[in-house]
Amino acid sequence: WFLGQECGHAIADILLGYQNPSGALPQSFPKCIQDNPTYLNYPGENGDVRYGEGIFVGYRYYQSKGVDPLFAFGHGLSYSQFVYSKLKLSHTSLKACEALSVQLELSNAGKHAGYETVQLYVHDPVSRLIRPEQELKAFQKVWLEAGETKTVVLELQEAAFSYYDPTQGGWLSESGAFELRVGRASDDIRLTATVQLDNPLDTLSLDKSTPLHVGLPIAQLIARADSKQILMTYLGDIVAAPTMLFAMDKSLEAFANENTHLIYPRLLGQVNAELATLTA
Repeated sequence: WFLGQECGHAIADILLGYQNPSGALPQSFPKCIQDNPTYLNYPGENGDVRYGEGIFVGYRYYQSKGVDPLFAFGHGLSYSQFVYSKLKLSHTSLKACEALSVQLELSNAGKHAGYETVQLYVHDPVSRLIRPEQELKAFQKVWLEAGETKTVVLELQEAAFSYYDPTQGGWLSESGAFELRVGRASDDIRLTATVQLDNPLDTLSLDKSTPLHVGLPIAQLIARADSKQILMTYLGDIVAAPTMLFAMDKSLEAFANENTHLIYPRLLGQVNAELATLTA
């Protein structure tokens, strides 16, 4: 973009081989304007623009939709060839509050020294909410002489496995397996590994010693005005759905266990805690 008055000299140095290009694109370039995730929404109408792409901006859209861009996020050219190997994780299973170290070896197999930007993406195969195919969570720019090998370490905190849930008004992470993808661009993944996240908040113990609890049939819970109000507060759209009519004889706990994409454990625990405040 804004190369300034020295852009000619800089480009000449790269083309003549005096400098090794080392940039990585901070965005994706589509093959045509129709491929852009905002194509149907921008510039809007009547003075309003609807941001219909939501979280699917840039590479998150192209990869989730299966649309190949002209140049992918993270793409960059080099006169060197970089080899990724020996991917290691500090943990194969971790608690939500633990940090994860991702280690690999990066080698410059070319004849020119240069920078390489190592990029670490996280893929969540199963989620209660719709998630992008993968998201960049860490990166590191590494200088390597010709023939040199360095160990690269990238750190991930719980935030790397979390997403924002508007119904909870905050960020949360769910238990499950996450695939870690390491590469030089969003469409050029070189190494993968899997880590299991165990979030204790997803395995709450439910107190059923109170008169009202989630172990009771749904029909019994919605028969009372006060308990029905609690269900409507936390599960309004779910309780009002026509499919719920076929689950009235089931306990709310059993229904939640069969439909974790609708009612996840922490939400069930909150409902149970509210029900416990009611008297018989």
